[in-house]
Amino acid sequence: MTEGGRDLRGLLSILGSQPYAIEDKWYLRQTVALDGFRFVRCRFDSCTILTSKGAIDLDHCFFAGCTFTLFDDAHRVLQLYNTFAREWIEKKWGHLAPEFHPDGTISIRPTPQPPVQLPGLFSPR
Repeated sequence: MTEGGRDLRGLLSILGSQPYAIEDKWYLRQTVALDGFRFVRCRFDSCTILTSKGAIDLDHCFFAGCTFTLFDDAHRVLQLYNTFAREWIEKKWGHLAPEFHPDGTISIRPTPQPPVQLPGLFSPR
């Protein structure tokens, strides 16, 4: 997205408009920000997929060989979700787990986190 695209997206969200729909597009080796858009029947091959809010609307989309980068709110939601898969997530992707404390509580900090990358989660086998 260009700076102008981000400005337009912000303006549309302020006005309460529906997300801008992108249909039948194929992305190959591109960086794509998902937040604030509706992707319909789109394909993403070997792309870097970005989200900071998790404001994602995907309808019949396909991902292959992509890297997912989560920032800010999206990262914290993933940490909360991963609370319920503690043993598995700590072994596989410890950096995606919330902070677990000895008393059984967890912390998910609202401070800016470094981007989280999830390489190849949707790669074909």
